[in-house]
Amino acid sequence: MARPGRSQQLHVDDLRWIKDPLQLKDELLNVVEAYKSAQTETLKYYMPSAAEGRTHVEVACLSDSEMELTFPMAFVFTSKAMAVACKKKQRLLCKEGSDRELLACDVPPYQTNVSLAALREIHNSLLGGGYQGPADMDYFVAIFPNEEFDRQSCKIEKRSGGKGLCKSFSKELYGQPLPYEAILAIGKGLLQ
Repeated sequence: MARPGRSQQLHVDDLRWIKDPLQLKDELLNVVEAYKSAQTETLKYYMPSAAEGRTHVEVACLSDSEMELTFPMAFVFTSKAMAVACKKKQRLLCKEGSDRELLACDVPPYQTNVSLAALREIHNSLLGGGYQGPADMDYFVAIFPNEEFDRQSCKIEKRSGGKGLCKSFSKELYGQPLPYEAILAIGKGLLQ
């Protein structure tokens, strides 16, 4: 039980074992469902819509659009080592060797209509490069971004042709990890 005046520490679900996009989608929805009781206490600090009492989560079709959540879950795409470190330390960390910005986006790790190359291109354009290796973005850390994150939108290439909307959330870390109580899950990204 949380003490008055202190935020509740959330359990971080480890979803690294999931290999199927639909199963990963379902498990992430279960994570959000599991935290409904904590949402009033925790999420009111992270997303204005949670404070408005909207707790229903909807995800758009896997194959043809960006993720639409009533309060958007965002995903920090990173290496396995960084994802595990974020889970263990309950802190958001920048990519190894970077002391700049942490970047999360609303492209879900089970999205079948967005390639990892397209997502890597977005990350590199927003952060000035650095995501080159095959394992740089293999894993994700699911978070509810709070008001301290800067928000912006850009277009991302879709496999079906055309461009979709990619919402990003960034935060300067100044070389220090960010203690963050809304880390919800880590897992293996299924983007290819």
